[in-house]
Amino acid sequence: MNIAVDTSAETARKLQTEAVHRLKPNSGLPYWDKAELGSFQAGHLPQWARDGLTSFRRVVLDQRFPCTFATTAERNGQLVYAFAETATEKGDVKHIADAIVAYLDSLADLPPNKVDFQVLVALIKPMMDCPLEEYGTMAQALLQSLHECDPAPWPAEIPTDENDPLWSFAFAGRGLFINFSTPANHARLSRNLGVCMALIISPRDVFDRVAGPTDKGRRVRSMIRERTKDYDDGLPFAPWSSSAYGEGAVGTERSQYVLSDDNETPISLSLKQCPFHAKS
Repeated sequence: MNIAVDTSAETARKLQTEAVHRLKPNSGLPYWDKAELGSFQAGHLPQWARDGLTSFRRVVLDQRFPCTFATTAERNGQLVYAFAETATEKGDVKHIADAIVAYLDSLADLPPNKVDFQVLVALIKPMMDCPLEEYGTMAQALLQSLHECDPAPWPAEIPTDENDPLWSFAFAGRGLFINFSTPANHARLSRNLGVCMALIISPRDVFDRVAGPTDKGRRVRSMIRERTKDYDDGLPFAPWSSSAYGEGAVGTERSQYVLSDDNETPISLSLKQCPFHAKS
């Protein structure tokens, strides 16, 4: 007697595994560096990934782009890139998690002046007509999924209460500075980095060294705020942005992950409104 076996789930897993494999360079690393993206093998990336990378670079290399650190890092070939088909599928979340771990490991071999500009950019496959609120929901789900598969315990020095002014997301034993940019940010152009949702990741301590709550850091943030206001056509800098980090000002670290297109109403279902849940 022949017994029919439903292999749809197995087929789906196989297809996603193949999709993730296509998004890796020949080195086997889960992210791409300047050399790999400049070689012939980059042509094997799906068209959406190549288009997403091109549009991202076009934005950050614009002389008006407010974050001069990102512009300098891209010009110097110090940004590294990971690509994912979705922000929610298990295989894609693992791929992003692997990229973060590999990226953090790579920093140990770099001198401090290189570490400051070495940033991981994860680009998610574009979605047609996706509203900003839905991007907020996906961002929250991705961070929660990353937390659930974190290979390391939560760092003892970072509060677990996300309302604490010193809280930051942590992964692989290290505090991280993270923000999301989306193609649905039509007014806040500084949070629109092309056709893909972009996840920007760097170590929290590196961000604090460059733009933290110090005299130098305040000057840097002030400069970026002014440039951001001009770039966003006069839209004031978000009151719950990362400028509040560690200073007890309006907003907390989590409230800047996804920013709305105004300064009055947080994004529905964003991290600001749906608290992060620490795993036990």
